[in-house]
Amino acid sequence: MHDTDKPVRLRLVQDSAAHPRSAAPYGDGRLAGAAGLDDSDMMSGRLSPLPPGAYAWHHELTPDWADSDIYGHVNNVAYLSYFDTTMNLALVEHGALDLTARASGPIGLVVQNGAQFFHEINFPARICVGVRVEAIGTTSLAWGFGLFDTQRNICAARGRFVHVYVDRETRRPTPLTPALKICAETLFRDPALDAARGG
Repeated sequence: MHDTDKPVRLRLVQDSAAHPRSAAPYGDGRLAGAAGLDDSDMMSGRLSPLPPGAYAWHHELTPDWADSDIYGHVNNVAYLSYFDTTMNLALVEHGALDLTARASGPIGLVVQNGAQFFHEINFPARICVGVRVEAIGTTSLAWGFGLFDTQRNICAARGRFVHVYVDRETRRPTPLTPALKICAETLFRDPALDAARGG
């Protein structure tokens, strides 16, 4: 997430020539500044529920009582927290995120996120979050998520994040590290095939 002490002004143009899997599924792939986007917003298209098999890695969890709102269902904000937790656990498991005090590599800033909801989740529940990489850029990764109610066997929501990797000190975009590239390749699932997956 953004470091409020060091405001970020980024402009990313996704380079489809840099990687064969970086053809932008979200319009032209431009992010105008860290907080604002143009009309190529990646969430502008309606998403459809997908099966768990559309995702490369999965994490099971149980919502906390505090995640529920006064209407009796899990609050929308909690979904983004579940996505963020799952993404970072996947990065750690694949050796692409160093959380030690000695870490010196680039950090990923979430410059865009969002979710679309299909079904309510009510406490108590058992859920599973699937994560995948949907596009690989020179300095960025686009992530996709599916949240599943395992008791009802339904996809309750989908989400997307865009990470731009920057130098820890200068906050300037920097190329993906070898570890991030390997992780991204492992977790990549092409959104163009979603129709065949049931999306």
